Amino acid sequence: MGRHSKRRKPCCYLVTACLDNLGIARETSLELAAMKQVTKEHILASRQGKRDYLLYQRKGPEIVSKIEARSDSKEIFGRVYDRLKDISRTIFNGELDKGYQDYRGLVLELEKDL
Repeated sequence: MGRHSKRRKPCCYLVTACLDNLGIARETSLELAAMKQVTKEHILASRQGKRDYLLYQRKGPEIVSKIEARSDSKEIFGRVYDRLKDISRTIFNGELDKGYQDYRGLVLELEKDL
């Protein structure tokens, strides 16, 4: 398990790992707030979303562990954070499904590339 895994919630595992590794405070993170919002209001509101959520509970920790084991982990987390900023703007603009799909795409890309 990753070095911060006991403190993360499943819906935001990658986001909190990214914040922690980049030294960004969770309490003021718009990206974390956006992911909590989309999880509560959109992902868990559908059957497919609930399936994706359960799958992510397994994938998230694996992806984070793979990133943290790499020598270029800061750069990877930096790129992930840039994507999370875009995704959070989408969510806060009311495009919950697009934000969800973009985040889902990010997770699938990371899973494939690591």
